[in-house]
Amino acid sequence: MDDSQIVELFFERSEQAFTELSEKYEKTCLKIAMNILGNPDDAHDCVNDSYLALWNNIPPQRPDNLKYYFYRIVRNNAIKRFHYNTAKKRNSYYDIAFEELEDCIPADNKTPETELLEKELTQIYKQQGRVYTTAKETTDPFCEVLKEKYYQEGSCLLGYSN
Repeated sequence: MDDSQIVELFFERSEQAFTELSEKYEKTCLKIAMNILGNPDDAHDCVNDSYLALWNNIPPQRPDNLKYYFYRIVRNNAIKRFHYNTAKKRNSYYDIAFEELEDCIPADNKTPETELLEKELTQIYKQQGRVYTTAKETTDPFCEVLKEKYYQEGSCLLGYSN
């Protein structure tokens, strides 16, 4: 069936138009979408979206060359899908990488250095008979000053300088 007859089927709103169009152009359309997207599932979705776009566009428009008109729709849909897939917030590559790191990152935002310092300071303060409070236990400004003094004193005892 030639392109003008397929266009007439679209104007008649016949589902036969999809059958004829897919028999004639689907392989090439899948190649176009696959070359842009690199994912077979996305390429098939893109071609299916292009069928719908063609169904919605042809009754008001009558393309001179159905083949290139359809290829252009497939290409534009593939480019839109590519931009959608590779947007910064949707890039699954980084999501997977961050999910793998969740077990390595402490939940309370402590670094290994601060944990070690807290352990050593706790031991020093216990030896000296002092009371040691962590930053989580209080937000009192007076206690904050005392903690800063203890951190400075402890870091000097451990050989760290300010």
